[in-house]
Amino acid sequence: MSGSHVYPDDDAHTVTVTVMDGVGGVDSDSLTVTVNNAPPTVNIASLQTLSPDLIGLAPASYNDLGAFDTHTAIIDWGDGSTTTATVMAAKRAVIGSHQYTGVGSFTITVTVTVDDGGSGSNSFSVDITTVPTVVGIPFVGAWGLLLLAGLFGLGVIFRARNSSRNARRTFLVGRR
Repeated sequence: MSGSHVYPDDDAHTVTVTVMDGVGGVDSDSLTVTVNNAPPTVNIASLQTLSPDLIGLAPASYNDLGAFDTHTAIIDWGDGSTTTATVMAAKRAVIGSHQYTGVGSFTITVTVTVDDGGSGSNSFSVDITTVPTVVGIPFVGAWGLLLLAGLFGLGVIFRARNSSRNARRTFLVGRR
């Protein structure tokens, strides 16, 4: 006789085995199985230099055997600053970005923590040769960069008509 079962999350579970002999004899016994939490594993894709001041990579991904676990993530950018990252639970992905203000070689560490205390990390190095340089997890892509540049880098001009004075006003949103 043999059997197997996969538990979806860590906890203590009661297992009962019942044996029947086919002529009316029945016997049962129970035992407790404790399933311990396994820490998540964090995977990081390769870096891609998009321009001298923009470095990107695909979202950091994580794998966790606990089906009911919830996750948080921190990115240590290696220059003394950390960010609470955005966790995309459905895709098991971590995203964030950071602007470096100094040149050098930095080790970036992505740490994913499970609601019941386990955590997993992975690191990679980045060489910053010009400042400011933005490192994005994930990189935005050409169309996304164009959109971001239009919204944040160049500014967006809105024209509004003041109906009471019938005059036009210009508003600038973003950097000057």
